[in-house]
This record gives sequence, C-alpha cells and structure tokens, in this order.
Amino acid sequence: MGDIKSYIQLLRKFSQLPHEKNEITFMEICKYPYSRFEEICSRVLQFYFNPVAEHKLHDLLLHSLLELVQQANSLYDKQQIRIRTEEDADGKRMDLLIETPDFIVCIENKIMAAVYNPLNIYKKNCMYRYGNKKCIFIVLSARRITDINELKYIHQNGFRVITYADFFRVVKLNMGSYLTTCNQKYLTYLLDFIKTIENMTHRIEQNPENEFFFENQEEIKELIIRYQNYQNNILSIQKEQISMLKTKIIESTKAEWWVWEGWDLGISFNDKGPRIGIESSYHATKDNPIGEFKIYITTWRKKDWYPYKQQLLEKYPKRYLDEDADGRVYFHVDVIKDNNVDLILNRLTEYYQVVNNLAAEIK
Repeated sequence: MGDIKSYIQLLRKFSQLPHEKNEITFMEICKYPYSRFEEICSRVLQFYFNPVAEHKLHDLLLHSLLELVQQANSLYDKQQIRIRTEEDADGKRMDLLIETPDFIVCIENKIMAAVYNPLNIYKKNCMYRYGNKKCIFIVLSARRITDINELKYIHQNGFRVITYADFFRVVKLNMGSYLTTCNQKYLTYLLDFIKTIENMTHRIEQNPENEFFFENQEEIKELIIRYQNYQNNILSIQKEQISMLKTKIIESTKAEWWVWEGWDLGISFNDKGPRIGIESSYHATKDNPIGEFKIYITTWRKKDWYPYKQQLLEKYPKRYLDEDADGRVYFHVDVIKDNNVDLILNRLTEYYQVVNNLAAEIK
C-alpha cells in the first residue's frame, strides 16, 4: 500500500506528461463498423488517389506515396491512372491497385490487424499481369510493425511497410501548393479521415500517457480505491445530515419535502403548471465533508422559469442565475458554511415561504 508521499509523486509525474485531447471526428461519430473499416479506408483512399476526381487535390496523395518509396520522379498521365479496390488475385482480394501505363502500385491496407494475407499470391498475380511494368508493393499500416517474423514475411514477398503516420506527414508537407485549387468540402473530409486514423493510432501506439498507466497500474488502482472510499465516506456523512434536515424542515414548513439519491433535499410547487422548486445539498471543503450547504431555486424546464424570473430577481438581486444548464434554470440563492443547522433551516424556511407564495400567485 502506497503512502501519501508516493501518491503525490505519482500525480506530479502524471501532471508533467503531455496531455493531448483527441477531438472526435465525423467518421467516429458515424460509428464506422470496425469489421469493415479497412475496406472503408481503401475506398476513401481510392477516391483521393484518383488525380482527376472531384476533390481537385490532383495527385497530392499519389505523389506523396511515391515520394515515400523513392519514386517521386515517376512520370504518369493523370488521365490514364486507374485505381481499383478488392482486385481479384487468384480468388484473393488485393485491397488497392493503382495502375498507370508505366507502373503499378499494389497496396495491402492494414489498420490494426497483423499482416497474414497471401502477399506472395498478390505479387505473383501482379507480376504475371503487369510484368512489363514496374511493380511497387506496399503494406500501408496504421500501427508500427515491429514483430520480426511479420517484418520478415513482408520483406520476403517483396513488400515494404509504410505507416499511415509517415504517409500523412508527407501529405501534410506537400499540401500547401494544392490548397488554393482544391474543393474545400473534400479537403475537410480528407482532414477528418486523417484525424480519424491518427486518433486510432494514438490509442494503440505507445505514448507517454499509455506508458505511465501501464508502468504504474497497481499504484493507480490502489489510489482509485482509496479515492472512492474517500468519496463514499463524504457521501455517507452528507446523507445522514440531509436525512436529519428533511425531518426538521418538514416540521418547520408542514410541507412534503423529498430527498433525491440521498443527498439532494428539495421541494416543488405548481407540479401541474409552471413547475418551480427548491433544491439544496452539502458540498465538501478541504477539512469538512459538510463544509458548505448550497441552496438554489430551480425550474426543470426553462420555459417554466419566466413567470417567476422578474419577482425573484427583484427579491434577490445579487444572486447568480444560471440559465444555460441543459434545459434547466438554477438560481443560486445561498451558501451556508460550517453546517450551521439553525441558519440552514431558517433560510430553507424563508425560501420556501417566498416560492410558495409566488407559485400561488402564478398558479
């Protein structure tokens, strides 16, 4: 079991790590099917590898790919390039095939899976069909392939590995000269595709944050358990106090107050009209689980607030009003410190009388 000093050192170490927030992409929002994601990526690449397609990025992606395999000087007529997906190879399927009059590029597209495909069949088929052309064989992978046997298998069959990270790095470097003429809509789609792959890679590749969690997982588990115990202890004390307050405020107001989830004390008015209510709860401070007691007047629908708004603002002019809380309105009217029970009950009774009278007028 770790001591406090070791946990402090652990948290300091974590705070020094670079923390990247990966914003969700449109492709991720669409929840692409992982079982077919490689096929989806191949179709996206097919479109952007085509230099005469509607994106008007011309040969940005093709030139960048050829640059990575030291073939940037290869000549080709953009009008004579053909890009096909799922190309048949003796009953097997090549993910992508780029064909020009002088050379072909065979791409095995791998996102997360290992390379187990029949590369020898792909190569044999291409050499048989396009033997008079220069043949380039590529494994395009989202993950860095480090397994020796996997690399040996790839290289023995004449393929070379290019990572999406390296490919997109070159695409971004070359992108500048294409930006003024491209279709901005398809540029946005391309950048979203790039970011989607980058997010996936970030989740599986080693990075400082992943390494930190792996190397310190036992200490982190223990810290989480201790923090949960700390939170549960605070909540238990708060629930006991709320239960006591409920009994006393019912005696004081002769009204039906309720408790939600054990920690939220409240009451509502005009349940069949513009519904308004009072809610209250304890909040922990550094040295006291019940250090603050917060009270707010609320409506559960924003439209129900407006009949009461003017009179409540006039009654309590210097209170914080939050009208942007997921359809609800919170009018924060009081914070009572140090669990002064008598003061809490007096204030709850006061707000009860004000809201009850106001609700009766508007009913």
